[in-house]
Amino acid sequence: MSVTATLNGSARGSGFLIAPAGSANFPVPLTLKTNDGSKFVAELAVSPSGAGVKIEPSVINVGPDETPVTVCAVSPSFKKDDTVISITRDGALLESINITSIERPRLAFDGRFEVRFATNSDPYNHPRGGGVGWMWSLEGEPDFVPADSVPDRIEKPVGRVIKFHGPGVDRPHVPAIGVFVREVIGHVGGGEVGFQTGDPAIGMPVNLGPHSYFASNLPVSAADRTAGRLPEEQHPDGTQPIGNFELHIGTSFSGSSRVGPHVPGTTESSNPRNPDFRPRAGGLVALSRQEALVYPFPSLSEFETQRLGALLPDFVALKKNGETNTPEFRNLRTRIGHLLPGIASQQQQQLLAEHSDVGLVRLGRSAGFAWGNREIYRGLVNDRLLVSKDVPGVIDYFSRFESLHFMCVFFNFHTDEARAHCYGALDPASPPQTLDEKPLQEVIASRRT
Repeated sequence: MSVTATLNGSARGSGFLIAPAGSANFPVPLTLKTNDGSKFVAELAVSPSGAGVKIEPSVINVGPDETPVTVCAVSPSFKKDDTVISITRDGALLESINITSIERPRLAFDGRFEVRFATNSDPYNHPRGGGVGWMWSLEGEPDFVPADSVPDRIEKPVGRVIKFHGPGVDRPHVPAIGVFVREVIGHVGGGEVGFQTGDPAIGMPVNLGPHSYFASNLPVSAADRTAGRLPEEQHPDGTQPIGNFELHIGTSFSGSSRVGPHVPGTTESSNPRNPDFRPRAGGLVALSRQEALVYPFPSLSEFETQRLGALLPDFVALKKNGETNTPEFRNLRTRIGHLLPGIASQQQQQLLAEHSDVGLVRLGRSAGFAWGNREIYRGLVNDRLLVSKDVPGVIDYFSRFESLHFMCVFFNFHTDEARAHCYGALDPASPPQTLDEKPLQEVIASRRT
């Protein structure tokens, strides 16, 4: 005879509860079922040491169909797994679950995203890039921006969208995007403990809004300036907010940042609205040792050499088959041309000599400062909050708050991908730390668990 016990969606013999916050408790379901079709009466009990936990009912009829009981923490744990729920039949132990009652939980997420916009000296709303900037489009790819692309009001959709899911382009040999909740982190006994299972929010997709973008809005084209088509806000690169910011966690959580009313006549302002709680970057800085430990990456030259190795076979095959007058070939030629400056000089010269007959030339390299560096965005999610109250656990906990701290670190962007990486967190209690704000030994310990 065997029994499967599932605590709030996790059936791995361990889990966590959220300790009371003020007068609020956070019950979660514990379901039991037999695996051999048998039926019997089971008793559930909590170990006398550790956190206080209440189970209702504590005696139930168990069978092949899932039978739920409600489990609720009434006090916090002193350390991880210090509490045990035992499931017995006639005094014989059938199953046990290690429990940790955490305080002040937050959600941590990470993944890859896509963003496409004109850069450097190209006008911020250039539709294709590739002029004097280091960002460019390929044949058949959509424009970066719509026809009306000047954000004369900060609420206006103007393209340049930061996509966590559903990419706008899908170039060959580029890994997929996708940002997801990876972990719940809670306070236990003066420290922090992370859980990769045990809550419905873990694994949910994280999305920004359908029009969220990096709102630097520099530089303005001569034509736009002459015509008076000026953005309401403007910021130096690395210090811009996320325009039209929204945050979505699955279908269970959504919200934006409160901003004040428009002031008529405002253009190119660094602070156009009061108040303004949108996430804003604090500058471009190098990735830390802690971040490199958690997210190991090759050097920029190593990455570009590897990417060239992935693209060349397709390029050579199309050339051999006489398919040089195709969008596929021209796009590969463009991509390889932009990768050439990053590889060894001898290999550059060899490739140029072998393929100059089909127009291969050396083009501008992806910006070196975008690789190995990061921007940290911090703000508040405190407007238009919609939070499901029927998702037990962390989402239920979040539903009790009117303002939550948002943090996201964007790093290692490369133009051949038009993609990069990010990690971040959502925390109602306090601004989340970045990895470099944690002691190195804590980061190493978390990697081992």
